[in-house]
This record gives sequence, C-alpha cells and structure tokens, in this order.
Amino acid sequence: MAELSGETLNRFKEVLPGYSAVYVYDGQKLSLIYHSEKISTFFGLEENDYCKQSEKDVFSFVWPSDRPSLEKTLSDCLKKDACLSISFRVDRPGKGQAWVHAQGGYVGDLQGKRTFFVSFSSPDSEKDIYQEILSHTDRLIYVTDAQTDEILYTNQPQRFQELGRSMGMPCYQYIFNRNEPCEGCYLPDLRRGEKVDTKCYNPYNGHYEHVTAEPVFYCGRPAFAHYVEDITESHALHEEVKATEKRYKLAVEGAGLVVWEYHIKERTVTNISSRMREVGIPEMVENVPESLLPYCLEDDQVRLMDFFRRIASGKEEQIDENFWMKWQPNTAPRYEHIVVSAVKDAQGGVPVAYGIGMDITSQAEERERYLFARRQLEESHPASLANFHINLTKNSSGVGRYAMPFVSVVEEKKTADGFFEAFAHLIAEIGRAHV
Repeated sequence: MAELSGETLNRFKEVLPGYSAVYVYDGQKLSLIYHSEKISTFFGLEENDYCKQSEKDVFSFVWPSDRPSLEKTLSDCLKKDACLSISFRVDRPGKGQAWVHAQGGYVGDLQGKRTFFVSFSSPDSEKDIYQEILSHTDRLIYVTDAQTDEILYTNQPQRFQELGRSMGMPCYQYIFNRNEPCEGCYLPDLRRGEKVDTKCYNPYNGHYEHVTAEPVFYCGRPAFAHYVEDITESHALHEEVKATEKRYKLAVEGAGLVVWEYHIKERTVTNISSRMREVGIPEMVENVPESLLPYCLEDDQVRLMDFFRRIASGKEEQIDENFWMKWQPNTAPRYEHIVVSAVKDAQGGVPVAYGIGMDITSQAEERERYLFARRQLEESHPASLANFHINLTKNSSGVGRYAMPFVSVVEEKKTADGFFEAFAHLIAEIGRAHV
C-alpha cells in the first residue's frame, strides 16, 4: 500500500469515531501515534497519563488473562495484513473491568512503518438495546469462562461493585463471596455439554432460585451463560397452596367424602380421592360414564348415564343424585350421594365438572327401617297413624302419654333425617311441657 501522507493522517483524525487510535509497527513493537480524545476518559485516566502508559506498553490496560490471546491475534494480523476483530477485557482504574471489542486493520505505511487503524467499542460507548433489556431484567444473568470460572459478564455490575467485587473473579467469589467452589456446583455438568435447569434452595443467600445454564461461545472463547431467577415468593405461595391442599384432603378424608374431576371432552375422571385406591379405583378413569356402569347396580344404570348427560349439557350448574354402587365384588353395595358442580368456559361450554360423593348407606338403611315400621303400623293400627303415641315416661299418677303428630314432617323430608328432626322437635315439646 502507498505511503500515507500527513494530509491523509489529518483526515483520519477528523473522521475517527469516539474510541479510535492509529498505531505504527516497526517489526518489533506496536506504538501509539494518535488517539481520539475520548479514549483516555474511557480508561479513567488523564490525557498525559494515558499517553505515557501507552508509550510504555500498549497492552497495559488489557486484563492479564486475556493478554496472550490478544497478542497472538494481533501478531497474526500484523504479519498477514489481515483484519483485526477480537473482544477482550480492560482494567479501568476506578471504574473496574469492562469488555472491549477491537476492530481494524492495516491502512498503509507512515515513514516506512506499517500503520494500523483500530476502533474500540464497549457497552459504555454504544447504547445496545439488547444490553438495556438485559440490564433491567429481574433475573441475574452472568457469563463465566469455561476453563477458569472467571466472571466475563453480568447484567447487574453495579450490584456487585457496591459489595467490593470486580469482574475477573471466579464465580463463587464474585456471586457468593466464597473462597472455594460451591458444594454441589453444576459446572461439571456444563463442561460435559449438558444444560442445567433446576429449582432449588440456595443456602448461600437463603433464597429459592430457578437456575438455568448452558455452554455458549462468548467473545471468542468457550463460556457458560447462567440465568438466575429469584422464586422465593412464588415458592412460598406454592408451599402454602400445597399445605392448603393437604389440609383440604385431610378434611375430605376425615369427613368420609370422595372428590374428583370430570373432564367432559376427554371423558375422563381424574384427581380422585386417594381413599378410592382402597377399593381398586385407579387415579384416572377413562371412557366415562360407560366404564362406571359395572360398578353401578343394574336398577340405577339408566339414571347414571342420564346423570352424566345432564352434566355435559351444561344446562344445570349443580346436579345431585343418589346411586347404589358396588365398588368390589366381595363388598356390600354402598348408597352414594353425588353432587356435581359444572364450570363453564368463556364460550359457555362445560369443559370440566367437580364432583363430591358421600356414602349415605347408613342413612338410607335408617330410612328403610322407618318406612318398614310405618307400613307395619299402617297395617296393624291404621286409625292411630294420624296421632303417633309414644310411651316416654311415667308421672306421679301412673303412665304419662305424650303425643306428637310428626309423621307428616317425616313424609315431607322423605329421609331418615326427617324422622330424627321430627323426633328432636318432639323431645323439645316434651321439655317445654315439663317446665
């Protein structure tokens, strides 16, 4: 390439971007002959101090562990007149560590010396929209060197600078202020090329975290990218939900209830109470309601099919029916009271319904005994049924007979509960009569 003129060099000075410099190479040493005004400010130095330090060693600002790779890349560039493009770290007094990207190449000879133009860029000098996004995310993001575990980048540098930590420290020291690697460290997994995705308790900061990490190629070197999200609050809420669910299940089981979900489109019953495992019912029942027919006594099967059709129609928000069910061949049938609540979606359909069942066999048997006794009474003493006399106790003059016309109340209830309610009312009336 032709000899550079003074006019050309002056033109370079006029058009050079914010962080640029011109170097000459005499075959042994690279020397700075011109730099833009902002470079010294970038390095945190006064103009004269920057020039003196650069004249002594142009690599003096480069982070020690990055210097070998930079010198080799630059040497290849000088020998082959190739373009230079490399990222490395610099140590800025008073400002800490920063990443710098150098890009440039051979532009001609100046007084017989090869001349190179280099432009530097960094997050401080260029407003990168992606960097802005990363800096404002709630997640902690950092990059570590795959070999040395040094911190190469973090999206929250101010947070750690305030703690007196600087880039270039190993991750366990920079993040957790430890002098040795963390117990259970996942870096060996990353070195095997595996990705990390885990939710765990961090004993070093007392938080629950969702950590993901993966191997990457960062600024010309193998590295690992780490993404850490603090999930302490959501974990606490999750644990509270689990505790509430446990208390709910205990309450359901203690009351002898069975709960389940009916998914209409899938025709499945899921999330069935664990107590149904005892009678051989799996966690999920498919092909509902047909698959339930073998458990239902024959006289109730038509009503059972109609019951599920009513649920699927979505016309009723809540449906309750009683069925005789025989869950196992070697057990007696149970009379089940089932209540189902349908949940509609935004379109008015019913994708799911929630059911609850209760064994009311004993209540049904009580009712049957009452009805049998009443039929006997009707057959033997039809005239006395209108005024059902009960011999309760004796008074001072002999037998005291208290009468209460409560049969009509029992009939209205149609259940054994009606009998007990009426009987309790009778006792109350008797108590008032004694006062």
